[in-house]
Amino acid sequence: MPFIACLALANVLVTALAPPAHSAERIDLVLKLVESDGRPMASTPVRVVLILGNDWQSANSGLKMVTSPEGELSASMNATLERRMLKRPTNFFSQLINPKEPTVHVVVAVEMQYLEHTWLALFAIDRFENGDITYHQYPEVWGQDKEYRFSQRATYRDNMWHLPGVVGALSTAPFRAEHATITPMAGGWKVNLTIVKAAEPRQR
Repeated sequence: MPFIACLALANVLVTALAPPAHSAERIDLVLKLVESDGRPMASTPVRVVLILGNDWQSANSGLKMVTSPEGELSASMNATLERRMLKRPTNFFSQLINPKEPTVHVVVAVEMQYLEHTWLALFAIDRFENGDITYHQYPEVWGQDKEYRFSQRATYRDNMWHLPGVVGALSTAPFRAEHATITPMAGGWKVNLTIVKAAEPRQR
């Protein structure tokens, strides 16, 4: 079984390198969306963007889809995933002395609703050459500006989440990754991602 490490964005040391030339690959993307209590987010409209240098901040990029009764959706596309160099997520000392290693890197963006706002959550996943997986448990979260582009980034400071346009701060992230994998298949990769939506706090 591959070792899975979940890290907050601020704890990962990465340096992106220009990827070598690769022909287009088949990417099979399988998502599962669940509520905080484990119930599937059935028949939920979402928009999915595979971020590969495209205009991912546009409200019209990607694919608009509806989850199944099990809270799942799948899509296939031809693309070339990024190759980059990444240090393995270990202890602080190992982070200093260990070399970076090549990975296959993907960022999946999912548009979802939370607190009556529309958000785009960016989930980053890396696969090392031996099959080990590392991913960010808490995604980047972006809100919309007046032109409906996702240009307003949420921040995490003082142990609280601050969402643009939302009054007050949250102690819990609105979304998180519970499981993520990148698996090789004939001619490409299969990307699996399970997303948990946090319970919405009561507004007074």
